[in-house]
Amino acid sequence: LNQRNLYILPTRAGWSFSAVFLVLLLASINEQINLGYALSFLLGGTAMAALYQTHGNLHGVSMRLLTMRSVHAGQVLRVGITLTNEHRQLGRYGLQITAGPKAPEGTSEGPGCPQDAELAPGSDCTVEVDVATTTRGWLTLPRITIDTRFPLGLFRAWAYWQIGRAHV
Repeated sequence: LNQRNLYILPTRAGWSFSAVFLVLLLASINEQINLGYALSFLLGGTAMAALYQTHGNLHGVSMRLLTMRSVHAGQVLRVGITLTNEHRQLGRYGLQITAGPKAPEGTSEGPGCPQDAELAPGSDCTVEVDVATTTRGWLTLPRITIDTRFPLGLFRAWAYWQIGRAHV
């Protein structure tokens, strides 16, 4: 993953943080309070650092599809994906991998449920995501989404990986 296929937007908490930051900054400007300025700029700098860290948490992660085994029609196919952290000094934390559309809230297993992963510096791990099957033979695998909200949850960075077709 690199800057060409990574996307980042504020989360709901990020938008709330922005609103509080703007109110604090406007109040500091209006009342000419130097400590308010200091706190506003400290919060703004923290948000910019979180933006950089959230994007950097996915940058340099590579994904590889593992061999799949056959299943009967209607069964759940477990797709193995190996994640590799190419950076030798920084870990990757709070990663979530999902195949296809996300499952409803409260669901912990089955197709569409996110799988959590963390990568130590220079290491790799294997994650298995569930994919629903309706027929045997060639199956078009759904789009794989990898995302993170690390470190503060103010931003969500994500990337898509379209695998293509596989024989099950």
